[in-house]
This record gives sequence, structure tokens and C-alpha cells, in this order.
Amino acid sequence: MSGMRLVKRMERRRGPRPWRVLGPREVETRRRMRERSWILVSYNVLAPSLCERHAHLYGAAAAFADWEYRSPLLREELRGYGAGIVALQEVESDGLEFFASAAGLEGTVFAPRGDRPEGCAILFDAQFRLAESEALLLDAGEAKSNACAIAVLDAADDRTLVVACVHLLFNPKRSDLRLRQVAAVAAKVSDLEASHAARGRRVATLVCGDFNSYPDSPVYEFMARGAVNPDRQGDPRGPAPYTPNGHLGSGTSLLSLPPPRRGFDAVVVENPLGPLASVYADPHPSLPKHCPGEPAFTTFIDKGTKNCVDYVFYSQADLVLLGRSELLPTAFLEAAVGLPSPDAPSDHISLVAELAFSSGPAASSASTSSSSSSSSSSDVDYYSRRNITPRRRRRGATS
Repeated sequence: MSGMRLVKRMERRRGPRPWRVLGPREVETRRRMRERSWILVSYNVLAPSLCERHAHLYGAAAAFADWEYRSPLLREELRGYGAGIVALQEVESDGLEFFASAAGLEGTVFAPRGDRPEGCAILFDAQFRLAESEALLLDAGEAKSNACAIAVLDAADDRTLVVACVHLLFNPKRSDLRLRQVAAVAAKVSDLEASHAARGRRVATLVCGDFNSYPDSPVYEFMARGAVNPDRQGDPRGPAPYTPNGHLGSGTSLLSLPPPRRGFDAVVVENPLGPLASVYADPHPSLPKHCPGEPAFTTFIDKGTKNCVDYVFYSQADLVLLGRSELLPTAFLEAAVGLPSPDAPSDHISLVAELAFSSGPAASSASTSSSSSSSSSSDVDYYSRRNITPRRRRRGATS
């Protein structure tokens, strides 16, 4: 089949990404929160250099992996979100201007991956002022490294947001190194929280990116539960079970995390940030309350990884989740024979959420759970993939 005929056939398989409304339902409370909310996008955009190096992984999807084909779609997608903050993984240094222009954002923090051309970047708009930034090199063993970009962003009044954008080691056999990497990120973010709280700021935290870790991994447990026994078995890198109807058809990975062993010989690694909430985690009837379900897939590579490896973690006491874009349905991914596809320009799916600073200690308890069971059908507005954002970004500098 010719490339053009394949494109036309696959274009007919496009599916919508619905927007799910979450958070407070009371109209006036929600209106006040949305006045100080923003859209966050976390996205592994597939660096052209890596795409060329690993072209054999994409199989039938290789026809859509070329940068000349993908770049207009990436521009259109990012522009459509109207984001206030965009956290990118696998972005090349000479592509920063392209992505900043595509997203309509001016502020940029970039963390290169050592001597490699790609790294992590955080882009932000004029409602935030950059107070501090860090570019971390994360030890990946064997003289290799991974990157983490951190931006400390001052918003209006006394609010500050610490955003960490990570891309952890891929090697399936080295979950120990991934845990060490994410622990180093958490330690740095915790230090930044403390230093900026000392100047009278109310500090909230976001840690997002490509963790290369499944929902049953030690890395996920460290982030979501706030502690992990590093010796426990996990992250088997095998197919994850999912419920076909979870996340509006995307599927949900089920995880059953054993509590850390606290015997005399057990060593527990604690997260100085404490337990963090995950934007895409939903409680599930068949799971204990402390075991969330994540989407079945955030990446779907024909001859590579097909699982959930990307997350947005946030401090629930300081931030309120008001909505999120649901991910591509499993049926769409299977029909497309993997990513990239005619309508999805990366091998990962973008994570998109609307967040707001909480108004005080009571705000997080006032907000409702992000469970899909708490959202009625009237709470879901269906937008096409090119128009899923419920509002456009506000412009204007902070005071």
C-alpha cells in the first residue's frame, strides 16, 4: 500500500480526546479557582535524532515519524492547548525556539542530557516570573546521564510553583538507578521548596515527565505513596492489565502496591516531598483505596514499549485539579499500529491538565476526587484533539 493511501486510511481512524471536568462543582468556587488556573502540558515529543537512531522500532508507523511530517502537527497540537506551562522531554536544543513559538510561550528553562543534543525543557507564559532554575544531570551509570529541568515560578500574590520536568533512564533492568534518579530530583525540589518558603512564599510542587516506570514500579510507589522499600520486586516491564472501560476507553492499569516492609532489616527510602497525587490516577472499585489506577498507555510503540510511563504528580494540599484531557483510546492506538500516527505526532501521548492554586488548607478537602466515578456524564465535554482546551490562556504579567 502506498504511503498516501495508508495515511488516508488511518486518518479515518482519528478519535477524540474528551475533556473531563474535575474538582469543585459549586459554581462560584469553581469560577474563583479558574481565575487563577492554568493549563499544564507534559509531553515527550520524540527527538528527531533519537527517532532516526531507533527507526526500526516504529514498524508501520515509521511513515509518520519523519520530522517534516510531525512538526506541523506538533505546532498545531501545542498551539491548541493554550497552555501556561509546557514541560517537554526529548527536546533538542536547536528546537527550543520552534516549541516556544508553537506553544506561544516566552520563558524557557532547558536541561541538556550531558553531551547529547536532547534534554528537558520547561516553557511558561507571562503570568509566571522565573525566580530560579536548575538543570540537573541524573546519573544513569556507565558514564551516561539523564536530564531534569526545574523552574521555580512566582505567580501573583505570594504563590510560587516549583516545576520539575524529568526523563529517567530507560534500561528495563535498572529500576534501582531510576529510583536513585527520582530520589535526587525529589531532594533538589524539597530544598527549593524550603528556600523559597523562607522568603515568605506559599510553595506548590509539580513533578512531571517520562519516568520510564510502570505503575507497579518502585519509582511510582516512591512518588505516589511517599516511601518505598528499594529491595521489593517491581517494574517487571511486562504487559499491564487494564479495564477496557476505564478512562473513557483508554483502559486503566491496575496496581497492587504492597506496603513497605518495616522490619528490623528493612530500608525504606522516603520521599521528602511526601505522597504526591497523580493527575491521571483514578480509584477503581476492585482496588483498595490507596491503590490508584493509571491509564493503560501513555506510549504505544509498534516494536517497543506499550504501557503507562508518563505522569504528572502534584502536591494536593497546594494545588487543585480542575480538569484533564483523557488519553487516546486503546482501540485507536491498536488500529493505528502504534505511534506516531497520522494524527498523533509523537510516540508518547501528551498529558494535559488544568490546575489552580488552592485558596487555603481547606481547599484540597473541598475539592472532589479525580475518580471517574465522581464525574457524571454531564461533566464530560467532548472536544476534538485540536480543540480540547476549555479556555484560552490568560495573558499578563504577575504583580
